[in-house]
Amino acid sequence: MSFLVRIQNGKAKLYDNRSYKRSIGNDVVSADCDDEYVVIVERGRAKQYTTGGSFKRNIGESNAIDVRLNGDSIIVEYANGRAKEYRVQNGAFVRSY
Repeated sequence: MSFLVRIQNGKAKLYDNRSYKRSIGNDVVSADCDDEYVVIVERGRAKQYTTGGSFKRNIGESNAIDVRLNGDSIIVEYANGRAKEYRVQNGAFVRSY
């Protein structure tokens, strides 16, 4: 399965092999996905969902502006210019740069 996430009208829309599956969140400004998880920035907070649509956890602090999912890491960029890395499995903080 190949997942793709697009932002339309403030919602993250998840597609599986070009077929629309579900929408996630409101007021979404950034989103990324892999075959297991979807991470979004919604109202300044990074949130993690499964590709099945289940909410997993909030990631990090407020004032998030961008999020990336990279292997076993979630990288969240904040409005102050900092980026923080968290683990996908449990949301634990790894490092800041």
